[in-house]
Amino acid sequence: GRWPWKRALQAQLLKELRQHYHAGILGLDIIYLQPEDELNDHELEMALDPVGSPVVGGYFFRDQQTVGGDHEAQTILQQNQLSLTHTLDATEPTAVLSFPFVETNQNRFSPLMAGLGFFNTVHDVDGLIRSTPLVASYEQGYYPSLALKTLATYCNLQISAVFAKQGVANLRLTPTDSMQASAPDRCEALWQQRKPPLDIPVSTKGALWLDFYRGQGIPIYSAADVLA
Repeated sequence: GRWPWKRALQAQLLKELRQHYHAGILGLDIIYLQPEDELNDHELEMALDPVGSPVVGGYFFRDQQTVGGDHEAQTILQQNQLSLTHTLDATEPTAVLSFPFVETNQNRFSPLMAGLGFFNTVHDVDGLIRSTPLVASYEQGYYPSLALKTLATYCNLQISAVFAKQGVANLRLTPTDSMQASAPDRCEALWQQRKPPLDIPVSTKGALWLDFYRGQGIPIYSAADVLA
């Protein structure tokens, strides 16, 4: 079903995050699959305008079909595939998560987003989440997660996957030609300890192990407090 908050309220939340929290980029793990009404959809459309802090949208892979296919939506989705892949041998990787269907955003909103990434989670057999997939396969293409796509968009990085016989060897982030011009300082911490490219160690399935215990973690703010 549709996200229960009115889209005008979500638009206000995006504006507050930009104006008062100075968010450099926004990642939305919400799918705008169906229209609401013209007033609310227009407010959200204006808030997604690429001028200012860009918005990276989310989508969700499915094992079963829940919506009909949309050629234009599929075309926009394909623009967010990993642009480069490197294979260490001739074996096609089989361990990467693969899905036959996808739910993505209305064509009204997707073109206004700076990119798209999936936000599927994968539970272990005991129901706990110990890792998060950073790459998944769909229709013979490889796609980045919402978190990875948001980071890459913010820092103007190109994402590529390095495959080995068992599956994914690592994910590689490489500065694009426009990085120095558009993001000279905000991602400097990425390169303080190492020179690019940056290789992200992942499991053969392309998943990153989660560390719930290091430091104080990531600050979390209530949407109600942001809107207050």
